[in-house]
Amino acid sequence: MPARARAATLGGMTISRLLRNATIAAATVAISIVAAAPAMAQVRVSQQSGFNARAWSTTPPDSNGVRYVGGDFSNYRAWVTGGGVGVTAQGSVDTRFPNVSGKVNAVAPDGAGGFIIAGSFTAVNNQARTGIARINADGSLDAGFAPSITGGWNNDTAYSIDVQGNTVFIGGTFTAVNGTARSNLAALNLADGTLLSWNPGANSWVRSVKATADAVYVGGRFSTLNGQSRSFAGSVRIGARTGSATGTCVDNFDATDCQTTFQPNVTGGYAVWDFEVDGSTTYMAGDFTATSGATSISNLAAVNTTTGALDTGWTPQVNGRAYALDIANGLLYVGGRFTQAGGQARPLLAAFETSGSRALSATWAPTAKGSTVYNFDNNREMGNAVSALEVSGSTVFVSGGFFSLNGQARNRAGALDATTGATLSWDPHVCDWTNGAASHMIGLAVAGSTVYLGGDNPCAGGLKRYHVAAIGADGILTSWAPPVDGPVQSTSSTGSTIYMVGRFSLVNDTTRSFGSSPGPVA
Repeated sequence: MPARARAATLGGMTISRLLRNATIAAATVAISIVAAAPAMAQVRVSQQSGFNARAWSTTPPDSNGVRYVGGDFSNYRAWVTGGGVGVTAQGSVDTRFPNVSGKVNAVAPDGAGGFIIAGSFTAVNNQARTGIARINADGSLDAGFAPSITGGWNNDTAYSIDVQGNTVFIGGTFTAVNGTARSNLAALNLADGTLLSWNPGANSWVRSVKATADAVYVGGRFSTLNGQSRSFAGSVRIGARTGSATGTCVDNFDATDCQTTFQPNVTGGYAVWDFEVDGSTTYMAGDFTATSGATSISNLAAVNTTTGALDTGWTPQVNGRAYALDIANGLLYVGGRFTQAGGQARPLLAAFETSGSRALSATWAPTAKGSTVYNFDNNREMGNAVSALEVSGSTVFVSGGFFSLNGQARNRAGALDATTGATLSWDPHVCDWTNGAASHMIGLAVAGSTVYLGGDNPCAGGLKRYHVAAIGADGILTSWAPPVDGPVQSTSSTGSTIYMVGRFSLVNDTTRSFGSSPGPVA
């Protein structure tokens, strides 16, 4: 008989009612659980009373009285976080951080232990916030920072954010900030959210803003930036005005004076998604083709930081979209939706040395897998991808649309050793949506001991039950929990074997499309 999951930290679990029919179109399993919230100053999120989504079917009790349930659910007793969630160093939900009503597309540390978040949300901690907010280090909402971002395409407004000194730079699809016209780019005062003079404008959406002390590197799908021809990538100065002009390009903007010579020759593809500036070299990630003479390099390239001229001596050979970059430990870490890099198999993650020939790292080679059968991209085209990553000390935090790291279940977020690529125990366990569609984590930032994740997730944490669960004869949830990456719509049992049918593609990290048995239950 399967062992019972009676973890002392979670208290005893009892089921108030069992599912009685083999197929139930929209049922819930109500489980009473006594769970103490983390010992923190204030709890700002609520906790669900049962599974986070529908249960579709249950088997009759077997010879031990155990019933097996399949459904859309992925979590049990999760915290209702909305589109943004703070996570502790141990991987648990930091309940001091508030619920976000909507999607968080981008996150950046505010320099004081907190975070600036941006996206298409309407409220944070039940307080009105339109597309942008500041969350303090203690998880409280900054009452004095309340700008608004409006306009946008496909109900999204802000896609990217970065903080440099006392200035917040934002990019997206918006048309106005604080009621003043801004075309997809803007700068705000970090202290109070007032709109600043910096106003280069881009003629289409901006996916990346990366600020240095001198300039902001801008990537996206535009063809003009600051009134100049710039295909997918360019930069705009933020430093001191030249000549007799006073102030900086941030507080006294002039399009001509604040223009740069950075102009990569991007000739095709879809967009530039991220930058990483490393001295005289800037790395660009995305879905693009950069050319110089007869040389063409796609998806990941190195260019001159000042001019944008392509470094033709480095050909990383990434065969799909690259979404995210970070540099640490002598390596350029890359996440995306590719399967190969440097001529080697590298599913969704890779690293290159930043010195010498900048060869593909042979030692940092983790594997990531995502759902391939039932996946919704919400127009972000990030299914089965690593869409964000950040290195903090010896850890690489990653998020996106994946389901496993190195064969271990990690629903949309996880952590890897920065040297070996091994999967670490950190596991916030992001919820999938109630209809079984995979959620997608897009923004990620680290401040102190807190990791903040942004996306379209409804909740996080709780017990892990990946679309299947078992309930003992005594009404207690058992420890049986094989990871299944999509909805299970029907279950049946024969002896010690459980059979499942549904919209999934992986069971125990092994390919099983639509129907499978995870093996003996005992």
